Parts: sequence; C-alpha cells; structure tokens
Amino acid sequence: MKQPLVLSVVVPTYNEEQNVRVLVERIAKNLDGINYEIVFVDDSTDKTPNIIEELIRAHENIRLIHRQDKERKGGLATAVVRGFAEARGTYICVMDSDLQHPPQMVPALLEAASGADIVVASRYRKGGSYEGLSGSFRKFLSVALKEFARFVFFPKLNRVTDPLSGFFLVRCDILKDVTLNPVGFKILLEILVRCQWKRVHEVPYRFAPRLGGKSKANMRQGISFLSHIMKLFFSVPQAGRVWKFGLVGGLVALIGSGLLYTFVDILSIEKNVAYFVQAFICLQLNFNLNDRFTWGERREGRNSGYWNRWVKFHVARALSVILSQILFALLTALGMYYMLAFAMCIIFATGFNYFTSNRFVFN
Repeated sequence: MKQPLVLSVVVPTYNEEQNVRVLVERIAKNLDGINYEIVFVDDSTDKTPNIIEELIRAHENIRLIHRQDKERKGGLATAVVRGFAEARGTYICVMDSDLQHPPQMVPALLEAASGADIVVASRYRKGGSYEGLSGSFRKFLSVALKEFARFVFFPKLNRVTDPLSGFFLVRCDILKDVTLNPVGFKILLEILVRCQWKRVHEVPYRFAPRLGGKSKANMRQGISFLSHIMKLFFSVPQAGRVWKFGLVGGLVALIGSGLLYTFVDILSIEKNVAYFVQAFICLQLNFNLNDRFTWGERREGRNSGYWNRWVKFHVARALSVILSQILFALLTALGMYYMLAFAMCIIFATGFNYFTSNRFVFN
C-alpha cells in the first residue's frame, strides 16, 4: 500500500543554477523515509530549469512549474502561491533554493507541526541566528522591518519572533478558502495575517551564508514590503484591529473638537448644550466607524443586527463612563494629582472600550 504524501516542499527559483542540485541532494538525505515531493516554481532566465529537468529524470518526486513572462508578476510570493496550488501533501514547507535555509531543518519543522497550524523557522528565537545576512545594514533592516510588522499587526503577531521568515511549514488545511494576494518576498506575513490559525510554533535556526549566486534583496523589495503592510492593514478587517480602534477614536476626538469650537465660538450655542450635542454626534460616529471599519467583517449582513449592536455599544460606553468616574473619585481621594488621575481614567476607558467592543458589542 502506497504511503500517503506527507510533505510538499515548495521552492521558488530565480537563476539558481549553482544551487538546485545541492539542494535536492540535501533534501533527499534529510527526508529519507518520509513520503515527500519537491515542487519547483521557476522564473529563471539561466539554466536552472534545464538542471531541474535533469533532476526530474533521476527523482520521480520532483515537479517543475516554469512560469512564463506574464505569470511572473509579483515575483517570489506569487511563485509560492502557485506552488501552494500545485502541492499535494498534508503539509507544505516553503524554503529558498540558495541553501541559506538549511534542508537539515525540514524534519524538525515537520516534527513540530504536531498540534500547530504553522511552524516558523526563526532566526530570532533563542538558539537561532541571522548571521547569514550580508552586511550590518541588511541585518539592521531585517530586525527593524520584522519589529515593524509585529507592531502593526499587534496583538496577533506579538508571539511570533520572525514573521518575515522565508522558511516555514504550514498545514495545508489552513490555506483552503483563503485568497492570498501577496506583494514582494514576505509570503509568511500574508499567511499569518489572512489565515485563521490557532497555534504557531517556532523552531530556531541559523540563517546560512549563500552557497552561490547573488541575493535578490534590493530597495525595490523594501518598498514592496511597505506596500504589502499597508495593503494587509486596510484590506484585512482583523489586521491591526487595535490600531484601527485608535485611529477611529483619534479621528472622532478631532471631529468633536471641531464641532465644539463651531457650536460655541461661531454659532454661540451655550457651552453645556454644545458639549452634549457634539458628544452625541461623536458617539454615533464612533459606533458607525467601528461597526464598518474596525469590526466590519463581523457584520452578518449589510444591516443585520445593527440595532442590537447599537444598543450594546451605548450600554458598554455608559458603563465605561460610570466606572471611569468611580476610578477618578477613588484616585483623587487617595491623594493623586487630578490630571494624573484623569490620564489614568483615559487609559482605563480606552482599554475597557476596546475589550467590550471586541468581546461584547461586535462579537
């Protein structure tokens, strides 16, 4: 009885004629006893596809997808997505062909996949290293960009030390019914942000120097990365939700300030009346922006449950005001300077409002 296909190793290649033979040899050596396939997705203009064709004649578990000019738009990331579509294994391992991702680590990633949806080979987990990156500036940039990604997509990525790793393994099931639309090199970031996963496991590894050929990293790729971040932030509703909540709050506060000034200084409306009117307008604006922007994907239909969410939102905000008032009275009674107590109440109210919105109002 034929053993089921456990692993598909997806390898995007672009002018790697010096490396693909060695890569296949090392994968075969380290995956002995495991039923696997290697799927090369090739965009090369050198002899790389010819060498892979030779390897196919010697290894029946190797496949080649050689993309033509029009298919190559998007580069490495779209090549990996094409590899996902062709893969037949239960798990998919993505790795580069330049041997900076050591093939001997693949069994460790597969072993760690038990109970995990995604396994990341991390350069930044204790025991790992990014010394294979060429030059101090590239090392600095790698750290800065991965921390930026973790910051933008907090809290979802707060426990992932290397969200920009190009060496990882995913359970094939989590890719179903998900449209991946990556930009540039960082396909893992696309998967982490778009897919519904419960657990990510990380395995430390040492990023090796290149065996041969030239690095494809350049300034254009850096710009593509920033474009990718912005695209994910605004197109994936749950991405960076805490910051979207803050953006809505800041925008509403700015509008409220403008309304209050207009009512009092221009229209000469009595201050208390003006304050009440702008507060009511801002409360409705805050609800609708959060309903459509921050938690937009949780709406079952265009207007389904709107008034139910509206009532829960106002109940939660009323409770926030009451608790903040109690906290302010308590802190000032204990001798805290009133402005510091006010700041503490703002911090509390912000956290409380986000929590109740996420778990109660828009759940």
